[in-house]
Amino acid sequence: MYEEPFPEVDQLVMVNVKQIAEIGAYVHLLEYNNIEGMIQLSEFSRRRIRSIQKLVRRRASPEEVAQCEERFLKSKTVHSIMRYCAEKLDINLEELYTTFGWPLYKEYGHAYDAFKLAITLTPQPVKLRADIECTCFAYEGIEAIRRALLAGEQCSTDEITLIAPPLYVMVTNATDKQYGIQVMEKAIQAIDESIKQSKGDLVVKMKPKAVSETDDAELKQLMEKLAVENTEVAGDDDLSDEE
Repeated sequence: MYEEPFPEVDQLVMVNVKQIAEIGAYVHLLEYNNIEGMIQLSEFSRRRIRSIQKLVRRRASPEEVAQCEERFLKSKTVHSIMRYCAEKLDINLEELYTTFGWPLYKEYGHAYDAFKLAITLTPQPVKLRADIECTCFAYEGIEAIRRALLAGEQCSTDEITLIAPPLYVMVTNATDKQYGIQVMEKAIQAIDESIKQSKGDLVVKMKPKAVSETDDAELKQLMEKLAVENTEVAGDDDLSDEE
């Protein structure tokens, strides 16, 4: 749906062929509210076509046809979005185009490109991670560590996972990187204060920072390696018991 009610002279548009006659083809202009038009027989392409809906003018180059199809698909997507919004907001579709859609066409060349840019500019969550060592050799021991880690989790949405005693990894996602780092630092401080109350200790092995897929892969490999080592140790213990 465009602001102009009719296409420009010699503009290529997508059509749906309704009837073939001796003088040409009667079509509906899909991009212009299905208004009726006619393509003269002399304008038909001599190339073999797979679909009657892709009837092509003889003077149209392959590049022009591709551009026409791309514009049509973009406009179809935009129209679906606009119609959905009009239904949800309970407003007239043409009114929505007038106040919102058509101005986007003028400013960005096509409203589709504006929507795509808006999605691209939407802040994407950043994965943050910190590695800590938490120990306590006092009477409370494991319970003190559990209580300290819980205090850290309550400060944020961090996920704290044991890698191998006494190493733990803290992970969180944040759209604001700096704010996310501040939250993780606050969580680490809470863990530190809690564990020290039980005469334990905390060492930050890796400060909070944004991590990549490579970092995640390396962490996964480390955890898998430690899991195998733990299994092997457990197997050795079983053999010792049997002896």
